[in-house]
Amino acid sequence: MSKTTGTANNYLELMTVFRDFITTLSPTISWTTVRDTSTSPIGASSPNTTEMIFEGDASNGGSPQRKLYFGIRSYETPASSIFGWETRGFTGFSDGSPEGSIVFEDQPDASPPVYTPMQNTSMTYWIWANERRVIMVVKTGTAYQWFHAGFLDPFATENENPYPMMVMGSTYDETVPFSNNALDFSTVCDPGGNGVETPVASGRAPMYVRFTDGQWYPIQNFSGTSTAAARGARNVWPLAEFLATDWPTDGAMPAALREFRQTMYATTAGGTPSTLLAQTPGSPDPISPLYPLTIIFNDPSLQLVGEISGLFWVSASGGVTAEDKIFDNGVSPAQEYLVFQNVHRTDPWEFAAVKDE
Repeated sequence: MSKTTGTANNYLELMTVFRDFITTLSPTISWTTVRDTSTSPIGASSPNTTEMIFEGDASNGGSPQRKLYFGIRSYETPASSIFGWETRGFTGFSDGSPEGSIVFEDQPDASPPVYTPMQNTSMTYWIWANERRVIMVVKTGTAYQWFHAGFLDPFATENENPYPMMVMGSTYDETVPFSNNALDFSTVCDPGGNGVETPVASGRAPMYVRFTDGQWYPIQNFSGTSTAAARGARNVWPLAEFLATDWPTDGAMPAALREFRQTMYATTAGGTPSTLLAQTPGSPDPISPLYPLTIIFNDPSLQLVGEISGLFWVSASGGVTAEDKIFDNGVSPAQEYLVFQNVHRTDPWEFAAVKDE
């Protein structure tokens, strides 16, 4: 995996930084642009609308090739200080020749949109890329915005789940400016959605996962802009809320009552967990526990779908804060993890760490 960090002057400049980074990596990380309107907009709705669609090869140079696709499109409402990127996953790319260009949202099997609010001014960014996915965090004021596009690490074979694509932004609402602090302006370890479960196509969330049935499913741990409503049907563990009836029983003891996640779920959807893990005493520094962010479905079937590669929930107890580093000294050289908060939320359970490599 490769990483870059730096400062972009605005949200449009960051698009070119993003493109130039992921398309100039090692031969085994072969992201390419199949559409780029940054210099000559095609089908763009305004001069400040830029579209880029990327093709990757998750086979890591092997055979057979496993192509994957995602796109980013800029949007803005300057009068409301709204600037950002819309992201969608696709299963292919069509330029529409000779009839003309196929629009962004009509690319093959396009996912619903997710949005990463940004600024039209200087922003610090961090980008990590490998052959399967790209992760980005952008600092906007005192908040941290999130982006993910690419494959999960599925709990399945390639034949069972051949296209485990996930796209993630910070919000499901393009009218949200970076400075918004609504409860459901929440993503990564604790995504907030609009609460719609039926039909699935009406659900809106900052994460979507393409499942084995070809459907894009919204991922939301809770919904509500000020008071959180009930959990969604598809969650991110360990902050997911569960019922004792969700999982099989083992004798007289329901599984949900004896597993670790029962300790961590929120007493109120989107709210305080039942228990927050403390740091473990260690030398030279206390040890902060890291747990892989894991997608769990309760619908359309009970499934452990997969882990979000390189992303971990971390307890921020003990004074851990955004941009801190956590070190795993059990390996040589020590593995670093970079910690960020969930957008504007600074509660000690609302932090995630990116494997820094």
